[in-house]
Amino acid sequence: MRTCYIASPLATQSGYGHHAREIVTNIIEQKSKDWDIKLLSMPWGGTPMSFPLPQEMISKFIPLPLKEQPDIWIQVSVPNEFQPVGKYNIGFTAVTEGDICPKEWIESINRMQLIVVPSNFSKSVLEETAKRNNITITTTIQVVSEYFNDEIYCKPKDSFSILDTIHESFCYLFVGHWLQGQLGEDRKNITGLIHTFLETFKNKQSMPALILKTSGATYSITDKIRLEKHINELKDLHGKNTKLPNIYLLHGDLSDIEMNQLYNHKKIKAMVSFTKSEGFGRPLLEFATTGKPIIAPYYSGQVDFLLKDSIIEVPGGLTEIHPSARNQFLIEGAKWFSPDYGHAKKIFRETFKHYNKFSSIGHKQKKHVYTNFTKSAISKQYTKILSIVEESTDSIPVQEKLKLPKLNLPNLNKDKDTKIDLPNIKENKNPNLNDMAISDETLEWLDKNLAPGSTILEFGSGTGTIELTKKWKVYSVEQDEKYIGVAKDSNYIHAPIVDGWYNSDIVFSKIPKNYDFILVDGPGGSHYRPGIDKYWDKLNTNVPMIFDDTHRKADRDHAIEVANQLGKEWYEIKGWQKNFIVLKETKKSNITKSNRNIKLPKLAKV
Repeated sequence: MRTCYIASPLATQSGYGHHAREIVTNIIEQKSKDWDIKLLSMPWGGTPMSFPLPQEMISKFIPLPLKEQPDIWIQVSVPNEFQPVGKYNIGFTAVTEGDICPKEWIESINRMQLIVVPSNFSKSVLEETAKRNNITITTTIQVVSEYFNDEIYCKPKDSFSILDTIHESFCYLFVGHWLQGQLGEDRKNITGLIHTFLETFKNKQSMPALILKTSGATYSITDKIRLEKHINELKDLHGKNTKLPNIYLLHGDLSDIEMNQLYNHKKIKAMVSFTKSEGFGRPLLEFATTGKPIIAPYYSGQVDFLLKDSIIEVPGGLTEIHPSARNQFLIEGAKWFSPDYGHAKKIFRETFKHYNKFSSIGHKQKKHVYTNFTKSAISKQYTKILSIVEESTDSIPVQEKLKLPKLNLPNLNKDKDTKIDLPNIKENKNPNLNDMAISDETLEWLDKNLAPGSTILEFGSGTGTIELTKKWKVYSVEQDEKYIGVAKDSNYIHAPIVDGWYNSDIVFSKIPKNYDFILVDGPGGSHYRPGIDKYWDKLNTNVPMIFDDTHRKADRDHAIEVANQLGKEWYEIKGWQKNFIVLKETKKSNITKSNRNIKLPKLAKV
């Protein structure tokens, strides 16, 4: 049996995370009988590592560093991070959204035996970069599309009821992260979309609404306030006394089931995107399952699944990426799409005034994606890829398990290179601690600062709880039943999520009256954690606290907000993989009912 290790941002709330889960799911389903598959969870920027993974995946996680060289190494990341760790190495990547990428990336992909990208556009970026820099691509590049789950993206049983609260019956929908860049220069071009929408419908008697399902990399309250500020700044450009159409901000993370309900709500008439470029464009694929009109450019990754005659095309041309949007991936000299805003205004006017004329344009598109982009359809592409891997690894020696180890047999692995170079990776001292548990550094801090036998009130349980119970009395509040009982010596309190946090009735009826320390490591999902802010007056805020996962911006912002709110001093400890913030013990809490931080609703009129 071959060993196969997959390193990916599997647990992250990101596009790469979603793609990674598709990759891992297909490989496990198709090769688990032939390969010994192990998983390594990697971060992805500052996005939350809180996606609820199935037990089948969790059971396959292994700690770092690696103890052996795998036969097959699969890495899901941007190319500059590729490392040929295995005997046969595969890189899955969306590349970047400019028409060229850093030339060093070509050297990176050449270190792997196989590269898999989600779109023909991604492949063209690598090929064009190699051509311009006179570099030969020596590795094989295959295209395997992303897909939608047709068991979820179908006619929903329930409605996305929050939209019933707004008075408009005609809404345009945008879905995507709000990224860096000045007006009209952010990659998703949300600023250009907002400005064009406002300009089209200002001072009109009848006006539609624009629903923005967006956030930054995080789902924190701070992020939401920042985006509301940006929207209001754009509105101010049109004058204080101008009558403007409503824009609603739908901020935070939604499940696939909730996204399907949103897409299919009767008030959502069309999806609109002015995106400058996509590696793939998953929200457009998901929305296509509704059969409703899609307003979008016919450019970049979405071209693989959008039919030109079945969308309302936003015309435009290529322009150089503005300095305000550049980063290590989007480089100087690269180009992307810029819409014709004058024509885009015309599209808005026509689709709103004569919707019946356009309402059926997406029917052919819907049939197309249901035929070619379901999980079952794309799984056939994975079958092809995995067959290539099998054929390529036939000559790789396999370490045989000997029933009689004393037999003097020849060394079948004498040519095996056992050196594994994984920089910036450190071995955990405790086997129960991994990137989804508390860190070694957290445990070390507690050892130095909390007396043995003290009582810890833990919000969010996991394997790290096992280590805590070895020295302290632990009460663990947890919403996910799969973590209940992981640590046999912990006092578990199962409290499902209600109104954005743990069920408060359960929590405050079962937590101890006295405790010495609070550890905030849940609920899972950065967007849920600020729910604790509603209950500081019911908790003992005089004790020291730790807020875990502050390498993620959302959790860091929240921890600092709480420190300011409670009048506590704080400091941050940076670990090799995770950070955490300590809020010092205080004599008296500064919290009152009047200064409590109340979480804003998910849907906000801006």
